[in-house]
Amino acid sequence: MGGCYTGRNADGNMDARRRLFDEVREPVYPMSKVPLARKYLEGSVLLKPPSRESWWCCLTEMLLLCNEAANRQASKNMTGKKKDNADGVQSKPLGLEYIADRLDTDDPIFGYMVRSEKEGWLQGFLTMTTFTTWHDDFIWNSLVREAGISDDDKRVHKWDFDGSLAKALQECERKGDANNEGIVWNRVAEVSLLGACGCGGQLLRLMIEELEAGDDYDFVVLQATDNAIGFYENLGFVRVGAIARPALELMAQQAAEAQARAERRAKENEAKRAARREEKEREDVRPDLQAQQGEGLKWRDVCRRVVRDLASSPEAAAAGCVRA
Repeated sequence: MGGCYTGRNADGNMDARRRLFDEVREPVYPMSKVPLARKYLEGSVLLKPPSRESWWCCLTEMLLLCNEAANRQASKNMTGKKKDNADGVQSKPLGLEYIADRLDTDDPIFGYMVRSEKEGWLQGFLTMTTFTTWHDDFIWNSLVREAGISDDDKRVHKWDFDGSLAKALQECERKGDANNEGIVWNRVAEVSLLGACGCGGQLLRLMIEELEAGDDYDFVVLQATDNAIGFYENLGFVRVGAIARPALELMAQQAAEAQARAERRAKENEAKRAARREEKEREDVRPDLQAQQGEGLKWRDVCRRVVRDLASSPEAAAAGCVRA
């Protein structure tokens, strides 16, 4: 089996062009027969491949193990059976080209494999590398909208709510060329590949313990699919935001628009408050006008009666006045 991938060319330099890689052999055993790894890896052997070639020759096993783990998880979800041994396998398994890219380009590459002690069948694998980016303007930031941490994520999942984790990551030492070997974050380790049938959590815990015992890295980062977030949270991981290409002009425009909306709302609220004050003042004045109008009606009645009495008097009749 062969395929295409993006990686290093014959000179060892990064090459974005897609090309064929050499044919690799498929495993001689059926993945459906691979037993789940047991607690504390009883009945299994933990291996630490010494070189990139040691990983590369297991490419097809790694690919097919991811497919098998995804199929088993899908079957459990359909039957409603509780997952007793969470291994963090994503529902959409890792693709051949992605695995090949990581095995070829990750530098350094290290990690673990688990195989059944009796048959030697692959049960799980974990690869690590030093975190590398290929963007000069890559930044860690959990507090901007462009980081993609939704309101639902903030309510349901653990996240870098005060931005302190992103700030600490952004302050880490880094060096390199984004157009060549990449910008290497020397103190940040990355989980690049993880696939397992029953031992994903054990492998990741073991690796974290090893990194904590050493002095090479301060942080461990990874990309998680939606259905694997809970798995990684149980291992102590926290959602942190990152922007590969921050649109600074767009962010400034959005900030200006937000400020303008806030000022517009403030003016509208002030106008509403002023209108309510005026209405209240009119309501306070209206009873006085009604009282004055009532007094005016009373005086008119008095005047009519006086005029009527005068018109009906003998003096008015003698003077030729006639009552209307």
